[in-house]
Amino acid sequence: MIGLGTYAFFWQHSDRMERPLSLVDAFEATRELDVSLFQICDYAPLETMSDRELREAAAEARGLGLRIELGTKGIEPERLSRFLAVAEIFDAKLLRSMVTGPDSSPTLPKPSHG
Repeated sequence: MIGLGTYAFFWQHSDRMERPLSLVDAFEATRELDVSLFQICDYAPLETMSDRELREAAAEARGLGLRIELGTKGIEPERLSRFLAVAEIFDAKLLRSMVTGPDSSPTLPKPSHG
């Protein structure tokens, strides 16, 4: 299945735009292109949206017939738990994460010589 996501609208979401594209605007633009899959990934406003705002955005996505996937950075349990809750709100069946996050960079333990 072909989809679009927040990366496809990177500059339109930017504060360099006179009127930055909202998440719902990106959903609508995606449907105008006859695409029904959208991945929200590295979209900073998502992290500050209230549950009510998330539910409203999810309702808009459902109303447009979009299937939502999520992506994030970081594998801290609290972060993954929050994104799992967001995934539930959006009925997202896929949540992917990069190992390195905004506040973490896991390392492997050094081998012991013994």
